[in-house]
Amino acid sequence: MGDAAHVMPPTGAFGGNSGIHDAHNLAWKLAMVARGHADPSLLDSYDMERGPVIEATLAQALARLQKWFDDPSKRLPPPVAIVEDYDVVFGQRYTAGIVARESTPDDHPFQKSAELSGRPGTRLPHFAVGRAGQRISSLDLCDRDLLLLCADEAWCQAADAVSQRLRMPLTCHALGANGDLIDLDHRWPSALGVESGGAVLVRPDGFVAWRSSHGVPDRVQVLIETLDGFGFRTQAHEHHR
Repeated sequence: MGDAAHVMPPTGAFGGNSGIHDAHNLAWKLAMVARGHADPSLLDSYDMERGPVIEATLAQALARLQKWFDDPSKRLPPPVAIVEDYDVVFGQRYTAGIVARESTPDDHPFQKSAELSGRPGTRLPHFAVGRAGQRISSLDLCDRDLLLLCADEAWCQAADAVSQRLRMPLTCHALGANGDLIDLDHRWPSALGVESGGAVLVRPDGFVAWRSSHGVPDRVQVLIETLDGFGFRTQAHEHHR
């Protein structure tokens, strides 16, 4: 990770950020495998996710290099269109790996960081929530375990059932009258692109892995199939049988 895996020109100051992103991406996956909650194949997603983003970030650094300085050797590749710095750092998008695919014509590696919308493969957007009398950011909810955000208590009941059945931690927070969180910004569920009965699965690194835009009849089965597809289920399930 970082400079050991890729060298970044100083233009744009993306090198340090890239190294931090690499570590944040890999650390929780190593922990999941080491704790027996995921199959080792989960680690294959590190290169699948970070490789394309790093290539796109390097192209952004080189584009700035050519814009700011003369290139007498003329050996650098043609520059790409420059993306805003904050979008390169905070608007990164994974299109493969531990993310659910949503049909869209846009597979750009960067998204407007001020317009994050809960799309799988992008960062969880910030919005203020109240928890135990304190005002916190939605980003503060991301911890060492997978996170399910919803407004329907049935989703939390399903998450608890799945967690017990598969012997793996799955934290659920509900926003609403009967939930443990208060939607202080009044942005749920529109901030995440779901309806009131929908749910969003967030990874420990703060990236959205999956979302259901509306409620489903069998929430337990949907969650199990989703986790199984990402490699979270098999090893942990067999280990504790």
